[in-house]
Formats: sequence, C-alpha cells, structure tokens
Amino acid sequence: MAGGKTDELKGRVKEAAGALTGDEKLKREGQVDQTVGRIKQKADRIIDKLKEAVKGIGYQKLGSSRESGADRKDCSALYDAHHVRAAGPAHLEIHRRARARLDPGSLV
Repeated sequence: MAGGKTDELKGRVKEAAGALTGDEKLKREGQVDQTVGRIKQKADRIIDKLKEAVKGIGYQKLGSSRESGADRKDCSALYDAHHVRAAGPAHLEIHRRARARLDPGSLV
C-alpha cells in the first residue's frame, strides 16, 4: 500500500497525463488519487497525535495512587529527583527514612 505522499504524486502525474491526452477518466482518477493521498497524510498526523496523547497518559499514570510495584519505583525515583532539586539532599534523606519505617521494601 502506497503512502500518502506517493498517492498524491501519482495522482498529479495521472491528472497531468489525462489533461495532456484529453482523457477525462484518467484526469478524474488522478484527482481521486490526490485526495486519497491527502486523506492518508491527515490520518497519519492524527494517529501520531493520538500516540503522543496516549504516551502522555502513561506518564501521568506513574503519579497515580494505585501504581504497580514497578511503577511505584519509577514514581519514587521521580519524586526523589524533584526533592533533590526542590529541598536538597538532607530533606530527601528524611523522606527516605520515613518511607523505610512505613514500607521496608521501598528502599529498593
């Protein structure tokens, strides 16, 4: 299956050939191919935007309160990185010790 740009280019060639030879059917086919190519390109852009949106939702999930063990470690690393920048390493160590008292497995 051809890509959108390929279909559009193929349509332009067909339309030009149809106009040159006076073949209205070939000219119309070329116009249809161009339109199909533009639609495919727009569909590809929409799919890319949806993929980015879904990827963004995945990152937001890390901050949710119901994360899996792996997500909790990732979220914890993000939280730690934020606190190092915001309050410094001493503040971070206080949080680590508090988490260790509440959940001994959290220091992984």
